[in-house]
Formats: sequence, structure tokens, C-alpha cells
Amino acid sequence: MPQLPNLPTRTAVTDPRTGRMSKPWLDALQSAATGSSNEGWASVTAKGGTLTPDLSQGLNQEITVTADTAIAPPTGYTGSPTFRLIFEQDATGGHALTFDPAYKDLTNPAAFSGSNAAANTRVILTCTVRADGSIIQTSFTIGPIPIS
Repeated sequence: MPQLPNLPTRTAVTDPRTGRMSKPWLDALQSAATGSSNEGWASVTAKGGTLTPDLSQGLNQEITVTADTAIAPPTGYTGSPTFRLIFEQDATGGHALTFDPAYKDLTNPAAFSGSNAAANTRVILTCTVRADGSIIQTSFTIGPIPIS
């Protein structure tokens, strides 16, 4: 099992190779776990209604949750990508997330219900799109948002 490095802060920087935003702490974590770096970063706000992750903007989607939101299947990809949805509850917290039925077998759906979604909490879902269009979860992490 790879040893995790000391992770830098969650400050975004622009990757000079791709021109996309990158998070050094996530790059370090992904490199330690898989031996490869991330493939782009997108930051969006879930303000209610339905949010559709656009993977053409990056396979790592940091989503600040400010209201109850439905999460649709992603768009903007080819093949069967593995991607991350990183949900960060705002300082109020308590915002529920509901997932389209394409998302199969979520490990801890209670983590996304409003009453269990504490303020300043981060939930990281790593998912893979299968050939049939269903989305399977490959990892799940929950914890406080670190101070950067």
C-alpha cells in the first residue's frame, strides 16, 4: 500500500501543461494512490435544482453545496471515466443531495441527507461510468474541510 505524502493546502493553481485548475493536495493524494496525476479540476456551486457535472471541465468536480440539490449523471466524457465528486457543505450545512438512479449502490446515502450533512463537511465520491451508463461508486470519504 502506498504511503500518503504530506498533503499541501487545498489552494488551486493553474497547471501550465493543461491550462486547467489543479489542487496540489488532490494531485498528491491521487499520485500516491494510483501513480497518476489528476486530469483537470472544476469548481461549481450547487444552489438548488439539478446539478449536472460536466466532466469536460475536469474529472475532479469540487461542489460547494449551498441548497438542497439533485445530482444528475455527468456529461462531457467519452468511454468509461473514473471521476471525483467532492461535495463541501457551506457554513450553514444541512443541505440534502439526491442522486439520479444512474448512481448505483452509494455506500452511505445518509451522509447526503440534510439532517446528517453537517456544516463545513466534505464528502468525496470516486465513481466510474460503466458501459451501460450506470455509475458505480469506487470509494467514499467523509470528513471536515481542512483549514487552508
